[in-house]
Amino acid sequence: MAPFATYTMIQTTATVTSKREISGGLSGGGAGVNAQGGAKQERTVEQVEAFAAEVTGNHPPDDVGNRFHVTWSLKENDAQPKGIVRQLKACILLTRKTEETFTLVPTIEVEPDFKTRVITLFSSRPEDDPVIFDPAFEPYDTLSLNVDRWNLGAVSLGEIWDCTFHHSFGDAVKESSKEGAKPPSIPQ
Repeated sequence: MAPFATYTMIQTTATVTSKREISGGLSGGGAGVNAQGGAKQERTVEQVEAFAAEVTGNHPPDDVGNRFHVTWSLKENDAQPKGIVRQLKACILLTRKTEETFTLVPTIEVEPDFKTRVITLFSSRPEDDPVIFDPAFEPYDTLSLNVDRWNLGAVSLGEIWDCTFHHSFGDAVKESSKEGAKPPSIPQ
């Protein structure tokens, strides 16, 4: 599987300051005698912390040690919550004992923010259909990877997986002519 382990992107840093103060006092008196005392201790710690968006791949065993599933976790940058990666291309290479048709059932678990939770209370989403794999069919390569289907063990999955956080348009600001500034005509 790939990615396997934790990969970080869009790393940011923030200066975090924590301040602790301990104070106490003693006051007493009687019969015209007044005694007063006190103590105060203050400690300020300032440090630079790193934050990043993360993609983590794992291949955990079940209760008896079988490894029948893989997981990928996507985490947003805590310092600048701008979401998770927009696209994730993950890879799984299966070892099978037979050439029978088999089914993959993808599941997605999400921990949305409060606003998203409220919005989704009023919507519904159908369950995902299982993905059926039939080894008798010709390979379907929409990514144009040109992988040798008879030598899949030679494929470096670490070179194939990819993720995209966002797309930037390098030349997004363009000069306009006076004609280009006119609103388009609407056909009648």
